[in-house]
Amino acid sequence: SHREEATEKITALQTYFENQIPKVLPSARITARTTEDNPMGLRSPHITHLVVPNIDSELLVIELDARGIAVSSKSACKNEDGSESELLSFLYPGENLGAIRVSYGRTTTKNELDKSIKALKEILTKYNNLIK
Repeated sequence: SHREEATEKITALQTYFENQIPKVLPSARITARTTEDNPMGLRSPHITHLVVPNIDSELLVIELDARGIAVSSKSACKNEDGSESELLSFLYPGENLGAIRVSYGRTTTKNELDKSIKALKEILTKYNNLIK
């Protein structure tokens, strides 16, 4: 009964988060985002898949978890052997990527997203000043 309202709120949070990321982490990329090349932007409004060059996905997950932020580096297309997904390898050939999935829900707040963005910046600064 609250689906439309919740979808609207979650979509607004996703848009907010994705608009903040380039301001703080210019080297990060958001996959499947609505762009000129991808005008349909067909994807779920409750997930952002974020790719950060030159840092390990699991390290990002551990560092964020230590700050009370739950994200995932796994997805349905993640290989069982632990290697990066074929899709990410195709999109970003030869790159060392930190790929994480951020999920939003009805209880997610802007403050939580701001905390996540701040934490990502701290982590990338901690590991060799990776912010470029």
